[in-house]
Amino acid sequence: MSNPVVTDAHLHLGDRSSGFEERMWLDLCCGAGDRVNAPNDPGSIVAEMNRTGVHRACLLAFDTRPRTGTVVTNESVLAATEAYPTRFVPYLSAPAEPEGVAECVRLIRCRPEVGGVKLAPAYAGVSPADPVWDPIYELCARRRIPALVHLGFTPSTEASPRFVAPMLLEEAVARWPGTLFQVAHVGNPWTSVTIDLMARHENVWADLSIFLAFRSVPEISSVIKAALDREVADRLLFGSDWPFGPITESLDHLHQALDELGTAVTEDVRVGLLGDNIFRLLNQKGS
Repeated sequence: MSNPVVTDAHLHLGDRSSGFEERMWLDLCCGAGDRVNAPNDPGSIVAEMNRTGVHRACLLAFDTRPRTGTVVTNESVLAATEAYPTRFVPYLSAPAEPEGVAECVRLIRCRPEVGGVKLAPAYAGVSPADPVWDPIYELCARRRIPALVHLGFTPSTEASPRFVAPMLLEEAVARWPGTLFQVAHVGNPWTSVTIDLMARHENVWADLSIFLAFRSVPEISSVIKAALDREVADRLLFGSDWPFGPITESLDHLHQALDELGTAVTEDVRVGLLGDNIFRLLNQKGS
């Protein structure tokens, strides 16, 4: 068996003292143990990647204005990428208001290294299909970069439970068939809805962040088997959600789940989940 190049498709910059509003940080860190007070600056992240064998990571900005006080800025993510250009792929973020969306679009247009956009509808208090996001979706379609949309359960009391279900993305996917959508957290607990969405729309991908760390190995195996049965496993991505999800446990649980599936998992499937799939997604990027 080859030693695959591991890429984390969902990893956060920022910590308790930088970027995240205090209450949101504590909510999100409910399963993070001693990571709740640990620094999460670029150097610390790279050290953790080195320790866990992660070669590269999609590094996320996180702008949830005006509804919350949390802003991990696009500039901080771009600066981290400039410091570690071979380790990070920058995903910028936009708040759910026209001026912030326009500024994010402007920044993406002048920064060719941007690999994707991170949107957080539940924290913004609007649907992922709300027209406020359309300039982002339109630019993502033109640039062929993914729009990573936070969907699925979150422990944060700052998020609106009205806007966490992956079925809400259907309207946007239909309206923007040329946009590459990356469903965060495989839409947990609505994983079957996410897999079905992927099966019906070739522009929908999904990452397994946080799901890998905190769900049982049989549950993880079941989702991967469903993706294999529906022939969408080549659009399923490894992700940790670091620092909220531990990288080591996420990788260990993924390997255990793949081993549990036995001969249903080929070498190509394993290598794809660990890094090749996100490599293909990111390399669709245009000008």
